[in-house]
Amino acid sequence: MHQKTVGLEKSGQPPDSLGQYPTHKSSEVIEHLIANWLDKTLSNTLLPEFSQSFQIHNFDLGDEIISYPRRELSQNYVQNEPKKDFYVVCGGRVRLLSFDAEKQRDVSVQVLEEGATFGAEELLCNLSYPYQAIAASSGQIARISLAELPPWLEQLPEWLEHLRQQAQHRQRLIFFKTLTELRSLDSISLQQLLPYLVETRISAGESLVESGQLGRYWLRSGQIERGPVQENCPLTIAR
Repeated sequence: MHQKTVGLEKSGQPPDSLGQYPTHKSSEVIEHLIANWLDKTLSNTLLPEFSQSFQIHNFDLGDEIISYPRRELSQNYVQNEPKKDFYVVCGGRVRLLSFDAEKQRDVSVQVLEEGATFGAEELLCNLSYPYQAIAASSGQIARISLAELPPWLEQLPEWLEHLRQQAQHRQRLIFFKTLTELRSLDSISLQQLLPYLVETRISAGESLVESGQLGRYWLRSGQIERGPVQENCPLTIAR
């Protein structure tokens, strides 16, 4: 499928708007989408100025919004290349894809609709896996550079927490869809499972599972080793 990258017109201005979100109302769009997550005082004082930091861009079906290098991923691979922008879906749908090394192809991870966000993983997550964002319909996105975002997040703690939850949810979907045996499940089934999972950080040398403790575990990073072979021997985190 032919793809084009979403961006500004040659004039340096956003393309003409479509649907119910005219470009000249871009700040109103952002205020509408973000206001529900903020304290009313913050909404009245900070949001009007914050919303003006965004640029609105149109997209068409198949447009590439975020791309990533084509490379095979392993369970220990972590995306180190920063995504330069943060996005809010203002209208339409955006599909997130990630590369499954076992299947040797991109797989659909999540479809985002109005109000959803993506990008800025390096600010929101300790571990992140790369993904591609492709327009699944015509619509609009709002974009702000990562350089501009942190000062606003410091002043909008409620929204920052919401963004962290969205980013962590997105990254867990990518992990299970591309690096585990649960890749056979569809995204809807996986999203029903995620609320029951607890992410735990464990130091080197600390036992992962105590003898007799029941549960299912997936390793996102690091290495594990088993002590002297014996029944119900606990697992220990290696270096």
